[in-house]
Amino acid sequence: MTEHINLFIYGDVQGVFFRRTIKHEASRRGIKGFIQNKPDGSVYLELEGAKDETASFVEWIEAGADGHTVKRIDREAGAFKAFDAFEIKE
Repeated sequence: MTEHINLFIYGDVQGVFFRRTIKHEASRRGIKGFIQNKPDGSVYLELEGAKDETASFVEWIEAGADGHTVKRIDREAGAFKAFDAFEIKE
């Protein structure tokens, strides 16, 4: 079963290659969507993939995503958009 998740990620997540790390891992796992810095210092992420893979991916992010400091993640379900790939948005 495929799902769409919107994540609002807070912590030390800007200016530390966080978006690039997330993109690499998402692509490795076959997850599609995008990641974008927000003006308040947080990062916004939309992802789509198999439910078990997205759950594992979110757990990986919560654990610190390769050493990055994640303080909080707000999560909400979203409408499926059928993304073609995973990208970094400016």
